[in-house]
Parts: sequence; C-alpha cells; structure tokens
Amino acid sequence: MLNSALLPIYKTTNHNRCNCEMSFRPVDLGRAYYPRYLHAGFCQPNSCEKYYQCVEKKYYVKVLRKKEFKDGEDAISSSSLPKALRNVWMAETFPVGVACECVIDFQTESFSN
Repeated sequence: MLNSALLPIYKTTNHNRCNCEMSFRPVDLGRAYYPRYLHAGFCQPNSCEKYYQCVEKKYYVKVLRKKEFKDGEDAISSSSLPKALRNVWMAETFPVGVACECVIDFQTESFSN
C-alpha cells in the first residue's frame, strides 16, 4: 500500500518561480502606423532566481503602415487587404512581448564547468 505521506498532486515542494516580472507600457509606432500604439510587455532583468534568466515570449501582430510614394509595389504581406486599403496601406508584422519566463541559464559558471 502507498505511503500516506505522499503529497497531493496539486502541491509541490519546488518553490522556484517559472515566470519573472514583467511591466507593460504603450509603444508608439509613429504616425504612419495603425494602430499607432501597441500595449507591450517588457521583462524585468534579474527577476529570476539564481541560475535562471528571464526570457521574453513574443506574439507577432499585424499592423498597417501608410505607403510612401517610393514604396510603389504591393508587399506580399498586403495581399490579404482589400484593394481599397492596399493602395494606401501595407501590412507589417510587429513583435509584442506578452509574457516572461524563467529558464535555466546554461552560461552561468556552475553549468560551464
């Protein structure tokens, strides 16, 4: 029979955090973009425990950028836009931080020996 001292599955003795601190702030892409502002997250360095580093997880969003006269040709990424919008706008992909995660830093001294 199993030992009654076993912990239930929802409890753990590992108290290491798997996510690190993140702050959010608006990023101004400029007047040529729609939307002009994106709400992005930024990881706080040194917010993980020893031997871990904070790594940003990104999500890629499509934004619109007004075409300049020198752009001339339609970008491949703009082919999904309606024709009326394609004449004025180009679709671009922009990375946005959405989460931070503590991962083992194999470049620390204890791992490089």
